Formats: sequence, C-alpha cells, structure tokens
Amino acid sequence: MVDKDKKQNLELRFYQKSGDECKYKVFVDNVPMGELKVDSGELTVFSKWIPDAVTHDGEIVVRIEKTRGSLIGLDALVITEYEKCGQGGGGAQTATINYQPSTINYQLCQNYPNPFSSQTAIRYSLSAMSHTTLKIYNIAGQLVKTLVNEPQKPGYYAVRWNGKNQSGVSVASGVYFYRLRAGDFTATKKMVILR
Repeated sequence: MVDKDKKQNLELRFYQKSGDECKYKVFVDNVPMGELKVDSGELTVFSKWIPDAVTHDGEIVVRIEKTRGSLIGLDALVITEYEKCGQGGGGAQTATINYQPSTINYQLCQNYPNPFSSQTAIRYSLSAMSHTTLKIYNIAGQLVKTLVNEPQKPGYYAVRWNGKNQSGVSVASGVYFYRLRAGDFTATKKMVILR
C-alpha cells in the first residue's frame, strides 16, 4: 500500500558477483519505468519517480522482466514517500512543487557481499544534511581507507570498496570494520575479506 496523497520514488538495487551482463525492464502496474543493465561485480541502482496516475488507488505492483543474461537476485527494493509541499503565490504565478523526504532514517547496512575477495558495496542512508565520513579500520583499530569525507544531502547512498588501503595496496585477508559518522549518528559494522 502507498499513500496516494504523497509522491513515491522507486529504488531497486542489484548486485551480481559474477556472470554475464544482465538487462532488465521495470514496470509498475504495467507502466514501463525504464531499462537497466547490471554488470558483473557492480552494484547497480535504478531510481525513478512513480507516476501519480499509477498510485491513485493506493496500491502498486512492481514487475521486473529479464531481457538478457542470467536471472540475479534483487538486493533491495525501496519505495520512499515524499510530502508534496506547494510553493508559490501572488497573482498568476505558476506553483512549484517541491518534494521533501518523509521516510528516510539514518542507517548503515551490512556490506554485500560479505565475506568478499575483491569488491564489496556499503549502503547507508541519511535523514538530514550532514558532514559524513565512512572509514575502514583493521582489527587493531588503525585507519585503512577513507571512503567518504564530505557534506551529503538526505538520501540513500552506496559506496564500493575494492579492498585497497589509502596507498592503493590490497589489504590482507581478515576482519575489518567500517564506521559511518553523520552529524550525531555513528554506526560500525564488521566485514571479512577472504583472498
């Protein structure tokens, strides 16, 4: 069920560890939303606004059709609802519609794949504009790599780590930790590299 009085964004996240290039078509209630290509070893994010005409009854059906390659798993399907905030005024001016996030929370997700050998994806979300850092540490607590160090807007993010340190050298097999800091929010998770 979706709120027909809000605007929805559909986000699909695919990851395939190995294999041929895959292509898919995405439909919402039989309305074509577009096509996407998923390459081997890549996190692919498909994000589109759902047309208002589709959500008028408060229900949607998402269909994904394979057009090329093997069938791979869907890592995540996220529907984010946004408030419709009208702005404008005075005489015959045209109203401008802005969309404000209403369902995003601070979150750090488990990396995927885990364990991994050459590359992994780390996903997180922010609920407010924040100076954000995402750093990798070894089991001794030493900084291995800084992946993110910048102000970021509210939304969903995915960052890939190729298992290399700040100097571009591949790190050894073992347990590592990644820490997200955004404003007052801090979260840490564990991951494993197997070479």
